[in-house]
Amino acid sequence: MRRVLQCNHQHRHLIKMLMSHPYQPYTSTKIFEGIWGDSVYADDQSVMNLVSSLIIKLNRTGSHEEYIRRFGANSYKMAI
Repeated sequence: MRRVLQCNHQHRHLIKMLMSHPYQPYTSTKIFEGIWGDSVYADDQSVMNLVSSLIIKLNRTGSHEEYIRRFGANSYKMAI
């Protein structure tokens, strides 16, 4: 049985961003700009928390596939 993934606006925007270019790694700064706007206040911890919470939500759906992969020190991409 499939479960519905309950996401907030930031999670949906992150999924859309990563899926739009699945082979392209996005830096934390680029993700921050895409979700919260200006990167003047970019915070790697905020991006890491957002990605981590999305991964937890994806795992709770019952699927144990890896969807998002850390790429380098502070970049993320789709796990394809």
